[in-house]
Amino acid sequence: MRRPGVFQGLLAKLGITKSYVFVNTFLYSVYGSVKAKTKKDTRLIGYRNRWLDALTANGRIEAVLALGTAADEAWQLWKKTPKGKAFKGAYAPVMHPTYPEAFRRMTRPTRRSNEEAFEKLERRLAAASDSNHTP
Repeated sequence: MRRPGVFQGLLAKLGITKSYVFVNTFLYSVYGSVKAKTKKDTRLIGYRNRWLDALTANGRIEAVLALGTAADEAWQLWKKTPKGKAFKGAYAPVMHPTYPEAFRRMTRPTRRSNEEAFEKLERRLAAASDSNHTP
C-alpha cells in the first residue's frame, strides 16, 4: 500500500510544491506487468495523448517526471506526435516508487540512476528558471 504524499514529497525535494498534476499511464491503476496488446491499444494511446496535449497546450509546463517504465514508454510515444515534438520542458524518467524492489533494497546502480535523473532534472529546471527570468 502506498503512503499518502509519497509523490508530493518527491516533488517537494525537487522544490516543486504547487502547480503540478499527476497523470496515470493507463486509465486505471495497474500493478505488475501490462500486456503488450494493452500498451499498444490505439484508443488508450489517443486518449492519453489528448490529456498530454491539453496539459502542455499553454506552454507553461516546465518539467515532466516519468515514474516507471510504462510512464516513460507513454511519454516517448507522445513525444513522437507533433505536439509532443514541440514540448521544450525538462524530462526525467525514474524508477516508480512502488517498484517491487523497495528503494532501500535497490542496488547502488539503481539508486545512483535515480539520483542522477533527479540531479539532471534539477539542473534543467534551474536553467529554465534562469532563462525565464532574464531581464
